[in-house]
Amino acid sequence: MHDDFWFWTRDHDKAVTAWKSVTEFVHATGTYIDSSKTGTARISRDPTVSLEIDRSLPTGEIRWGFLKLSPQTGKFEIDQKMVDEHIVDLRKQLQDKRKSIISFIQAWNTYAATFFTCNFGKAANCFGRDHVAQMLATHERIQREVFSSSSSLTSSSGNQQSATNIVDYLKNLMQERFNVSDIPDAYLFFPVELGGLDLKSPFISIIQVHDTVIRDPSKKLDAFLQAEKDAYKSLKVVFERGLVDRSGISDSFWNADLKADPNNFMSFSEFSRYREDIGYDFDGNLYDVYKRLLKVPKEEGIQNADSRVLSGISALGSSILGGIGPVWGDMKPYWNWVAQLYGPEVMDRFGGMNMVEPGLLQMGMVSIFRDKRVKWQG
Repeated sequence: MHDDFWFWTRDHDKAVTAWKSVTEFVHATGTYIDSSKTGTARISRDPTVSLEIDRSLPTGEIRWGFLKLSPQTGKFEIDQKMVDEHIVDLRKQLQDKRKSIISFIQAWNTYAATFFTCNFGKAANCFGRDHVAQMLATHERIQREVFSSSSSLTSSSGNQQSATNIVDYLKNLMQERFNVSDIPDAYLFFPVELGGLDLKSPFISIIQVHDTVIRDPSKKLDAFLQAEKDAYKSLKVVFERGLVDRSGISDSFWNADLKADPNNFMSFSEFSRYREDIGYDFDGNLYDVYKRLLKVPKEEGIQNADSRVLSGISALGSSILGGIGPVWGDMKPYWNWVAQLYGPEVMDRFGGMNMVEPGLLQMGMVSIFRDKRVKWQG
């Protein structure tokens, strides 16, 4: 069994005391701390200033997956050095899968579209739009470097054209291997049930939340601080005008030991002292901001599809084929985007959303290949 916990405070001495309590607990219970997953970050308001960290605190970085907390910006950022290490490994894994395009795509979907995306963290309002932009830029860099001209994935014959992304690379590979050109993008991204290769795009799911995630979460906190001051001023005015009903409160209610003055309104520091414990009900209070910053933005689907695409999916029948089905609103946002991006070309070239005549696909054999676990090279 294990447990993870974080401790945040603006008081460095409190952090030292908290860590001392942790170490005392560890010694008393006979448990241990995983030093490889333990760290400290001290964030300065001035990014050019590096603040001293007490020697008793752990020296590692604060991180999760590929994210690490930057002491300069105070934000979780993608660790590009760690990404570089995995780019080398991804290239090696794909090199081993070049003999089979289906195996190649399966490895790509698992590593690039799933592993990287999961470890970049979910887009959330607390991370802001910068995090989304980082994910998009990093995915683009991964593809560019994996499939660069200097990559070991280039053709051994030397005839394969240069590529900077997975789409161009697969098209070049199929042209070299099968002498087939002018391959539509839909052939790569459409589900197998419609004659495609079910290549997963890591960009679509990220782009879907780009405009719905809060651009700058710090502005929400700035707005809260202003709303708190406005609420204090309003309540103070009500108090000083004698508009507070205190008919049911006797003088004995006031505790002299607390040094509270029943005739003068509290100071702002006293009013805001328990902002994390008392549920103030003014608009934009801390609890409301906290809940909103923790929200994961909703993926935006495409509401108005191309008329050709709507006509094509309605002809598919009653079942959803690999994510694309007859009712636009029933499809997941990812497949809305795939259908809208690549569907018009399919309709123009094939007259329907099926790129292969139904019944001619060897779905049983394809399923056997797809259901196999990816064998990674050590």
